[in-house]
Amino acid sequence: MASNEDLVLTSVSANCETMTSEPPILTKDHGAVREICLNRPKKKNAFSLELANAFRDALIQASSDETCRVLFVRGSGDMFSAGVDLNVFSRWTESIDGYNKLHAADEPSVAGDPSAADDPSAADDPSAADDPWTTISQIVAVHETVRNCPKPTIACVHGKAVGMGMTLLPHFDLVYAANDASFRAAFADLGLVVELGSSFTLPRYLGPSRARELVYRGSLLTATEAAQWGLVTRLFDPEQLVAESLSIAKEIAQKPASALRDSKKLFAMVDESAIREAASEEHKLLAERCRSEETRDIMRSILSKTRSSGQNQQSKKGV
Repeated sequence: MASNEDLVLTSVSANCETMTSEPPILTKDHGAVREICLNRPKKKNAFSLELANAFRDALIQASSDETCRVLFVRGSGDMFSAGVDLNVFSRWTESIDGYNKLHAADEPSVAGDPSAADDPSAADDPSAADDPWTTISQIVAVHETVRNCPKPTIACVHGKAVGMGMTLLPHFDLVYAANDASFRAAFADLGLVVELGSSFTLPRYLGPSRARELVYRGSLLTATEAAQWGLVTRLFDPEQLVAESLSIAKEIAQKPASALRDSKKLFAMVDESAIREAASEEHKLLAERCRSEETRDIMRSILSKTRSSGQNQQSKKGV
């Protein structure tokens, strides 16, 4: 696999929340193939708003660049992506908890009313102070940019693809994976529901029964199963994954660009409305789940363990 040093750094992070020493996205051109690398290896390439915005910008730039004919997406470090950064959901939980404490005497509290989740941007929404729900919404909307890219898109998956890291894959035209990769949709474990239109795409690719079991149990899907069931296009040995996938990407890039573009339009026509409808309903239910006490208890527990672990590490360092 190509190292980070082999990639050309680009200024695609103009909309970042914070400045980091390492850019969230790295790119490199292989002729007419644009390689886009998710670059949060220490965070398992989990999608923060910073990474999501930078990824979206990179996709848009490549889409409008006439020298680029194929987009090739992979992750740095030891896995493709761990999904949405749980710190984002923790901020949402803390925002609601803070709102409820502030309005404890109010009758009733909006934050405790699941029916109010249909409009998370309402003026009296508990997220109004720092708008964490908008952050979540912007992150999960990345799949639309992937799906709407007019050029062929290829995902190159190594290690694990978890949560959004997995549900993003059906929006790529092709998915190549290492034969030891694994996939997991652990939404129920977090008190959440599927997103990115995957209530449609997962049954479409895996079959209804398999999709339900995958989500209900949160169990690992092996690379072999993913390929046999249709989520993954082709498998390669880990050490050959990037080279073999890039070779196919370069082959495709040699085809007439207009023919590729028009073919992609035809393929997209079949499922477009169904995906949009599924994503819209999922987003409403995701808002309700994020407001629920059940989910917030899970997030509080995760946050507490994370903070405790951080404090223990600081103590060991003498801080």
